[in-house]
Amino acid sequence: MVSGRGASAVALVLLLHSCERPPAPATAAPARPPTPLAAPARDAFAGGPHRGACFAHALAPGSGYGTPAAAASLAELRALGVDWVSITPFGFLPRPDATDIRRLSGESDERLRAVTAQAHALGLRVLLKPHLWLRPPHWPGDVAQADEAGWQRLFDAYGEFLLHYARVGREAGADALLVGNELAAASGRDADWRRLIAAARREFPGPLGYGANYSEVEQVPFWDALDFIGVSGYFPLVESPAPSRRELVAAWAPFVARLGALSRRWDRRVVF
Repeated sequence: MVSGRGASAVALVLLLHSCERPPAPATAAPARPPTPLAAPARDAFAGGPHRGACFAHALAPGSGYGTPAAAASLAELRALGVDWVSITPFGFLPRPDATDIRRLSGESDERLRAVTAQAHALGLRVLLKPHLWLRPPHWPGDVAQADEAGWQRLFDAYGEFLLHYARVGREAGADALLVGNELAAASGRDADWRRLIAAARREFPGPLGYGANYSEVEQVPFWDALDFIGVSGYFPLVESPAPSRRELVAAWAPFVARLGALSRRWDRRVVF
């Protein structure tokens, strides 16, 4: 999880994915004048680069958010130099055109509050990342509707889902919130997202971002309404099955330049 702005807009580090152990070529977005941030507190990722880990809820008995096993794993991450973790309550859709979002019972509000407290006790900051999911081969980028009525049903349902977690994040003291993740087929609906973002700001006092898939990050039209640019950086780099470090570093260079330009265009930090 890395951030920057301006000429040093992007630095690259490994983004870890962790869960607690059981016991024992895109088209650029249309130019829009950047909106000044409301207050310095919105710049949660100043002083980067940061080292972040996606911290997943474990399903094994005796484990999961808020348990001693979670606390032990968070302590291990802290010892490795991690300073941010994302925690992820999932919402499930049975198919891409569905609007009935189901929640995973194990990731309860109580557990989300508990794991946030565990992280804060260790000096870790917390990004709350509510995330829609579908059964493979579908992914969140497939979520779409066939007509305007369907889109409004989807955004009404998703708004209820998001605002619930915005309130949980406020109660838990989360340090930042993502309003969406990798919803590539829906992220072009500028007005709908701006309404959701405005509603989320009324519920959550901290910085807001959106987690764009690498294929959509340059096309998202509402970065100025948010406080940071999130990106799932799965950029295809090389075709070789065993590339050298030098080849990988060289392959990253154009993407670093493009993300740097995106950061300067919108005057927002980039967070992986």
